[in-house]
Amino acid sequence: MKKLLTALLALNVLISAAPETDAAGTEERNIQTGRYAFLPRGTIAVEPEQYLKSSTEDGALKRFIDIGLLRYGALNFSFMMEESAVFGRTEQKSRALKRIQYDMKYINAEYEGDRGVLSFFVDHRCLNYVNTTADDSVTERWYGIGLGWRTVKEGLRLSERALINASFAAGTALHRENYPSNAVLSLDLSGVFRIRPFLAPFIRLEGEIYTPGPAGMAGTAEGGLSILCGRTRLTPFIRMGFITDNDLFISDRRYVSTGLRFETSIAEDRENESHSSPREKIMPPEIGLTGSYAKHFSDEIRNYRSSIASRIDVLNFRNGSVFASIEMNHSSPKKNSGLYPRYIDYYHETGFSIHVLADIFIEPLYRYTEHSAGNTVDDDSYSVHLAGFRIQSKGMRPGGINSEARLYEGENFSFIFTPRAEGEMLFQNINGEDISAHMSLSADLIAFHNTISH
Repeated sequence: MKKLLTALLALNVLISAAPETDAAGTEERNIQTGRYAFLPRGTIAVEPEQYLKSSTEDGALKRFIDIGLLRYGALNFSFMMEESAVFGRTEQKSRALKRIQYDMKYINAEYEGDRGVLSFFVDHRCLNYVNTTADDSVTERWYGIGLGWRTVKEGLRLSERALINASFAAGTALHRENYPSNAVLSLDLSGVFRIRPFLAPFIRLEGEIYTPGPAGMAGTAEGGLSILCGRTRLTPFIRMGFITDNDLFISDRRYVSTGLRFETSIAEDRENESHSSPREKIMPPEIGLTGSYAKHFSDEIRNYRSSIASRIDVLNFRNGSVFASIEMNHSSPKKNSGLYPRYIDYYHETGFSIHVLADIFIEPLYRYTEHSAGNTVDDDSYSVHLAGFRIQSKGMRPGGINSEARLYEGENFSFIFTPRAEGEMLFQNINGEDISAHMSLSADLIAFHNTISH
């Protein structure tokens, strides 16, 4: 078997296990004193969405990351990414991954003033089809720059309970491949009415104008209820929208959907956070996320690899939880930069996490895995169903850094040993295999667990 030498750069975020520090207060002091902070904030969100009216598509799974990289006084530099995976019916499957869309801001530089936040950004958009032949004439890519403005975090207050948030952005393309316009204007407007500190209904309108080009405009209207549970915000919603900038293979440009968004942030103002006592039987949900980008030095076929793994502990008990997790990996040949997914490995799993001793958990689980091809039809595509168990420390979960097996404890970082082992039983596979088992062991060499400011 050919050995692979891989360099891996990973970014880990586990908001739910963040230490009890006043992150919002620290950020405010940094603005006032002109001090700088490294990784001062971060927001992650996971949003399963079900389409109510569509002939070929069932729903989507969206994941959002906003990482503050550096803050100096009123200046903030961040990275943002939204991944949308759309599922639907095909001739072979009742529910299959059909396309993946990314909207990214490689760098977003913001200046926060009294009347709003001004921004300059470098962004990227791309659309990829799964198990469908899509040549260069339909593979959309956008690389551009733009300027934006948004209201401050508190928004425009209409009354003691009602407030409005707004944002506006204008971008132009530096390079594009089959994207239907050279410029994009974006508008986002939302209104919130706080019934209680932890409960707020809202409405939100989003729109984009594409010029010049045939796409015209697209937009969504959304209404729902925002519920704060500990550090996690749960948002059930209903959404109406229409799509015009990426309509290939889409039979329904207009859609109606409903879903539930899980969101959490380390920079959130925790004044109104709903705390739970360790004695309570059910704790608030927790979200964890890990993102990585890798380079295979000895494999020109799967040369670059991007990966995002997320986990939601939906029901948390004192000695365990009910969880669901999703991971998507895609690799690109050497001639591409890693942003053209060719080989796609996707899985979702659900199960129970049972605390047995110290920082060790046993997790019986079910996993569905799909191996697919991006922007082409690949005869090697297949899917498998697995049932098995996993033994791991909490630090091996997506985004996890906590582990009681610490080799060194410093003021702002730790050397952490995070063991993990898995055993699985295969009960459906087109290749006819019966049993699959594997073990893995890893260690986080340096794990930051606090904001570094000077």
